Amino acid sequence: MSILGNRVTRSEDPRFITGTATFGDDVKAQGAMHATFVRSILPHARITGIDTSAVSEIPGARAFTGADIALDPLPIAMPGLEEQMPRPVIAREVARFAGEIVAVVLTEDRLQGPDAAERVIVDVEELPVVADAHSALAGEALLFPDVGTNVCARFPNESPDDALFDGCDVVVTTTFTSQRLASCPMECRVAVAEWGEDGRLTQWATTQTPHATRDDILRGFERQATKRWNALCRARWHGPGPSASGQADPP
Repeated sequence: MSILGNRVTRSEDPRFITGTATFGDDVKAQGAMHATFVRSILPHARITGIDTSAVSEIPGARAFTGADIALDPLPIAMPGLEEQMPRPVIAREVARFAGEIVAVVLTEDRLQGPDAAERVIVDVEELPVVADAHSALAGEALLFPDVGTNVCARFPNESPDDALFDGCDVVVTTTFTSQRLASCPMECRVAVAEWGEDGRLTQWATTQTPHATRDDILRGFERQATKRWNALCRARWHGPGPSASGQADPP
């Protein structure tokens, strides 16, 4: 049957709306800690200090900053993007957007996470903001000063035709503004990871690309050590494949 002009029944919906699908909270890992992220409240700021000492007031809680976790930035997600503009797993010196991760706290209970995160004190120096494409092109405030521009990619026309519109009865020149979009699945980006007795790391992830997610995790480990790691990524039911679930970048 052709889908054109016909109603297509979604076969995956019942398991989601009745709660019979496997969600992140349904995966029980023995002795797992729960991660809660501390995020920048400013769109552009220099991080001058982070005090995590008060996190110890919560039994079993631990806190880590970018200085504690020596992870390289993730590889550039798309070909053609400026390689000198990587996104770190945890921001260390500069936060470049509101909501960027600046620290992570681990707690034995998920509900303790927000309380522990509130005990992290982040000292920042506010920097000039780049709020739209026009101000970004102006270059008065640079997110990556060493690069010298806010332009992250250029795709020039290799064969421009200066006479393309010659002979047209009407030529309209205008500017179109697209609204901001965000993927909002029923279950947001969730991951559960557990070390097995055989030394294998198993991760349950809300992802549409389990193999690429596994490979990105392995790259992160192997950059820090000489041994070969073994990992398995299991993708759970998560409905349609929004682009937000297509790579293993920070949440």
